[in-house]
Amino acid sequence: MAEHSTTDGRIVGVVLDVSLRHHGGQRVLDSLKTGLVGIAQGIMQGDDLFYLYHPQIIEPVDDIGVAVGAIGNYETDGWLTDLRHALEQTFYVMAAEDADLEKAFIYITDRTQDNRDLKKLMRTEERDQTDCRFILVGVGQYYKIEALEELASESVSYFHIDDPRDLKSLF
Repeated sequence: MAEHSTTDGRIVGVVLDVSLRHHGGQRVLDSLKTGLVGIAQGIMQGDDLFYLYHPQIIEPVDDIGVAVGAIGNYETDGWLTDLRHALEQTFYVMAAEDADLEKAFIYITDRTQDNRDLKKLMRTEERDQTDCRFILVGVGQYYKIEALEELASESVSYFHIDDPRDLKSLF
């Protein structure tokens, strides 16, 4: 009998680092939220978990309705958040789940200018070896493309989209 590995599901963790900019007459955030809802609806099934960073919530959800509600209720005041904390909290919420879960960390930004906090997160993953896959998504023209682009590797995928309404098509 051949040995093979299967997962018991997946956990998707998302950190939104988004400004209050507009694109096409709509807030970038609103377009991204619509895309995230579509992604969650398309990927969540069975034992899958979803976590959208919130400073006061440290539990992922296993119900698509609750995930869609969390995305729909997400708001930002446009101020820069403590990105390091958001990245670490999301990573550790995911790492605390069953080791058999496939882990995907999605970082979406339209404003980042450096990758220090992301590099620290990648070093944490190397140390902890959670087999987490990272998906970095840059939106529009106001973030520093090179900051995300240089992190691309076997376990880190980088995507650029000009229009935030194209988020769902990436997945």
